[in-house]
Amino acid sequence: MRLSFLPALLVLSSSGAVCAAEFLPLQDGNSWTYRAADGSHQFTIRAGTPVIIGERTWYPLTGYAQQRVLARYEADRPVTLYEPTLGEVL
Repeated sequence: MRLSFLPALLVLSSSGAVCAAEFLPLQDGNSWTYRAADGSHQFTIRAGTPVIIGERTWYPLTGYAQQRVLARYEADRPVTLYEPTLGEVL
């Protein structure tokens, strides 16, 4: 199974932890609406109530992928995604 990711956040994940945290601050209830400069499309991402898995805090994201994904920041990977159904870090 492959996840369908939105290119805007893939760019954020490669831009560094500080930049990603500024554009996607992971806290319960936060939401972000991203719009194309030409107004042709937009999408909204929402962070839910954090969950603890393996002593790490993960935030569920809706609007980012078709499947439920969990996200967190780590020193070596600005945005780390976890797909709970597969049990895999993406």
